[in-house]
Amino acid sequence: MGNQVLLAPSKPPSHPTSTPKDSLINEWLTRFAVNAGASLGDKERAVLLSTWKDGFADVDGGRLKAAFIACLRSHTFKTIPTIGDVRQHLSKAEESAAQIEAGQKWEQVLAYAVRRSPDFPDRNPPRISERTMTAIRAAGGLDYMRDCEQESLQWAKKRFVESFIAWEQLEKGQYLLPDGPIKQAFAAVAAVKMLQNSSPGEPDAARYKLLAGQANQLEARK
Repeated sequence: MGNQVLLAPSKPPSHPTSTPKDSLINEWLTRFAVNAGASLGDKERAVLLSTWKDGFADVDGGRLKAAFIACLRSHTFKTIPTIGDVRQHLSKAEESAAQIEAGQKWEQVLAYAVRRSPDFPDRNPPRISERTMTAIRAAGGLDYMRDCEQESLQWAKKRFVESFIAWEQLEKGQYLLPDGPIKQAFAAVAAVKMLQNSSPGEPDAARYKLLAGQANQLEARK
């Protein structure tokens, strides 16, 4: 027998592995299309699937499914929901969670302020994060929280919660900016705004001056 060349059977072209979240998005694209009375061709579905994968890349599957269900119950379905339509439900859930977290933190801080004696320094004070300390300043300080009247305390809580939530929003927004002076100055602007809402005398003067200078530099770049 002559020489023979043995050829391995050809393999089918490989495709990117589909993840459970990809399957979830594809399934709900179909559900939304059916409810909207829309027909998705292969090309249109591929474009939508790719776009939605990018649009929800930061959302885990469990939260995304819950947002899909909420959108299904509220959408008018004249058209297929957009990424923004679905993300509105995510935003509402995040706002509710942020409110709960801020409220719980307020109760912890208030309890510490009440039991804390101005005459006897706490030998083992709890470690307070910069985020929480900024919110405490916005509320008027620990001594103010302990001694103020009930009506004033409600407004102190409001300022605390707003500051605590704003800090988280700032951190999320910074991830969208490239590292560098602009990102640093952006953070300084937000910090200045929070410090401006603090009670007089609370912020450190030197730190405030530095932050204000950075904020002015950002304004000059615009």
